[in-house]
Amino acid sequence: AQPFHWQRTSPTTATVQFQAAEANATYCVKVELTEDAAGLSARALYAKSLVLPESPHQDRRGIDFDLAGDELPLATGSDTANGVNIVRLQASLTTVGLTARQPVDLPGRVTLGNAAFSPVQQFPARVALSGVASLLALDTLDPVTLPVAPVGRGALRIAAPAGAPQSAVTNPVHNVPLPKAPAADTVLTGVNLSEITDAVVTLGGLWISDGRGSPVPANVYHWRVAEDGTVAFQAQVFDDVHTKCVKVRLAQQGSDIVASCEYASYVLSRFLTGFDFDTNPGATTTSIATNNTAEGYGVMSLALIQGGTPLPATLSGGTAFAGPITVERRTAYISAPIISSPAPTSIQVRDGATLVTALHRSPDAGGLGNGCPLVLSGDSILYPNGLFTLGMSRPITLNASECRLYSFDIGDSGQYANNMTLQNGARLVGNRVRVGNAGAAHWLILGPAASTNAAGFTLVNNAQKAPFTVECHVDFAVTASMRDYPQTGLYDQPLVKAGPASMILAASGSTFGGPITVRGGALCLEAPNALAGTNTLAVLSGAELRITATQNVPLTVSLSTNAVLTLATADAFTGDIALTLDSAIVRPQMPAVLNLAGETLFTGTSVLDFGETPLAIGPALFDPDATVTLTGNLETDTLRFQQQLTSTQLGCFVTPSGRCAWQTADGYIRDTARGILFTLQ
Repeated sequence: AQPFHWQRTSPTTATVQFQAAEANATYCVKVELTEDAAGLSARALYAKSLVLPESPHQDRRGIDFDLAGDELPLATGSDTANGVNIVRLQASLTTVGLTARQPVDLPGRVTLGNAAFSPVQQFPARVALSGVASLLALDTLDPVTLPVAPVGRGALRIAAPAGAPQSAVTNPVHNVPLPKAPAADTVLTGVNLSEITDAVVTLGGLWISDGRGSPVPANVYHWRVAEDGTVAFQAQVFDDVHTKCVKVRLAQQGSDIVASCEYASYVLSRFLTGFDFDTNPGATTTSIATNNTAEGYGVMSLALIQGGTPLPATLSGGTAFAGPITVERRTAYISAPIISSPAPTSIQVRDGATLVTALHRSPDAGGLGNGCPLVLSGDSILYPNGLFTLGMSRPITLNASECRLYSFDIGDSGQYANNMTLQNGARLVGNRVRVGNAGAAHWLILGPAASTNAAGFTLVNNAQKAPFTVECHVDFAVTASMRDYPQTGLYDQPLVKAGPASMILAASGSTFGGPITVRGGALCLEAPNALAGTNTLAVLSGAELRITATQNVPLTVSLSTNAVLTLATADAFTGDIALTLDSAIVRPQMPAVLNLAGETLFTGTSVLDFGETPLAIGPALFDPDATVTLTGNLETDTLRFQQQLTSTQLGCFVTPSGRCAWQTADGYIRDTARGILFTLQ
């Protein structure tokens, strides 16, 4: 079992979730550890399992079982007893090691025998983790770069130092526009660049806010320390329909710090927070403005921050050890052309940390960590740059965290995620994420808070037509379009909506034309033309199709026994819809028109549950054995059929009063008595 979600609950107690994946489930035993005079003791708090009957991906290691899973008995006997428990728990002691305070030009190899080591700045030696308790700790305020991959078996911890002070702007503001490199201005005197951890920047120029109201405050991203000791960062703003960036370079010149602008660039989207202009394609270079009225944009003011924020840690040589990688409260860059074997056992990013990755792997490889669980929690951020960085079907969990997909390949991010769990308000932004190709995909949406995909999906079919299943236990909003992969033979992957909660399609412009099956919960079409129009929708028993915006595309829709069609817009279907109601329920929530341009087939024992809400229905067909129960007020102009129904068709209706239904000249259905039949003697 692997440890996840370590939490210090007091100075002497902590909890950890030990998780293991089997072919049929993911299991968890949560343990509380307590330190006292007698030593270290442990007790099991609960045992749980997570079983996904319809998923080929049972490995969900990394989810927070405090918020999910089914309780199991805690086994009290042998490992064959009923239930689950810890059979053996071994605590490995990491001895006090060495912390570097100055750069160390040490070639060769440093071997850690169950000890800890904290290097700083550029550390050229290979670190060998020779025992399970060996710890490579990148946890000082200084920047650190490891150009050679650590090897062996142990742990890597990237973290902010305990008790680190908060950032504060104490240096004077440089209120003069920065020049274009290679020219540079002195921005701070008598300060070491190694002490600078952040910056406060404003951008200005003729192309910021159309020359009105600039300079404007910018956000600082991608703070990187180069091998020559210089520092670069990207200052970005949202402006008009663009994300605009100026890259700034800081350098030490004697006892002073100088700064210059290396480039100005933009991408055509105003929602790419933190887009990495250095590593991702798709940006357009423009002019650097050296005053507020010059064309382009540049840095109009700069203030440097000393201390507080720990500088990033960089593993430019990748990793080659078996053990966990943990990133806490710090930014980590892991950049390598390949990830060497053996693979880490897990990568956990938590407590507001940021992980920036850049790999180039084949799509059938495991990506960063070669397929190990990748877990983000506690408002952390993941930037998967490069292509296929996430692998294909490795377990990924985003728990109250965000994945920013700013890489680009063939119209989307080039990142696959077939085994994704979104938990407690997770979010994806940027370019579309791919699902499918190598096999079936299964996304699990867990609570308590709803999650969002603001990046969208690219669905990639295969010869087996393996489906993409979205299992929602809380609501899941897709606020960007869904697209088919643009290659013949890879269109129309089946989509399955499962789980009791709603999947909400809240973006127009979809080109995804595959078949959709709603097995549970609701599929909500909240944007006009949320689907391409070539789709077939099958809503199975007990599930719901909810329409809250007009769908003017030629869909084929069928609803089975007790499936519900909810009309939450006045014109739900205005395209040529082939709609089949097979013992289904239609329920308008506002005055609505149903399928005036298409054709609706009633079969089985369907229900029109309109109450007092006006409902108009377009051309209709009735199977000979069809029965349609009318639930609502027929005494007013409430239920109307566009066509004049035959007496046989009217005979299919079961009215609230039990009387025969009849139709007015205007098409309204009534069940009131039409007269009194009497006989004269």
